Amino acid sequence: MDTLVIADLHITFNDNRENIILNFFDTIAVKYKRIIILGDFFEFWYGFKKVVISDYFKILTKLKDLKDKNIEIIYIEGNHDFNIGYFMEKILEINIYKEHFTCEINKKSFLFMHGDTINLDKDKFYSFLRLFLRSKFTEFLMNNIPPYIILSIAKHFSTTSRNYLSKNFNMTEICNKIKEKYNYDFIIAGHFHKNYHYENIYFLGDWSNSFNYLHIDNSGNIFFKEFIEKI
Repeated sequence: MDTLVIADLHITFNDNRENIILNFFDTIAVKYKRIIILGDFFEFWYGFKKVVISDYFKILTKLKDLKDKNIEIIYIEGNHDFNIGYFMEKILEINIYKEHFTCEINKKSFLFMHGDTINLDKDKFYSFLRLFLRSKFTEFLMNNIPPYIILSIAKHFSTTSRNYLSKNFNMTEICNKIKEKYNYDFIIAGHFHKNYHYENIYFLGDWSNSFNYLHIDNSGNIFFKEFIEKI
């Protein structure tokens, strides 16, 4: 079963890339039996109890179309999309994972993660922010404050996160940190917004300037690919 991996699309409200993303699903994603989303698929997503963000309607409908074609969709929460909620899990029937997803492909072990937890020991502010956003207190606030207020606040945190990712990270150091913590044949992550390959570790870039994805074939071979829309 060939696997498609995407990360960090950061789909925004009224996104001008919407038609390109929908075309990607129609022409590329539909060819796969399994799609793994490594978080930050949306610029902001929270699983409100009674509200679904209408700006994402076409994208959500496309995910449902893929599920109806018996394509497995695995969604790993990122730092922009967490507490995914009832709609994604029960209506779209997407498999949600809080931290990471593991599987075997041709007897090779794979670990998939968003990647925002890798550098927590060196970033105390983000470590606190992540803990706060996933706390019961924040969950209570999210479900008791009008969503339009929360969406306004979310835009501010999106800017903060993007400034964080503009830092010049030492990717080799980060990869070595991953190798100390995890023992898998292959480890695949996003979050740092760049295509990067170091030994058995792959980082997948975002969709700001090019439309990157990973193709994993039935033998467990990994390939970086880029979607170029045909006009």
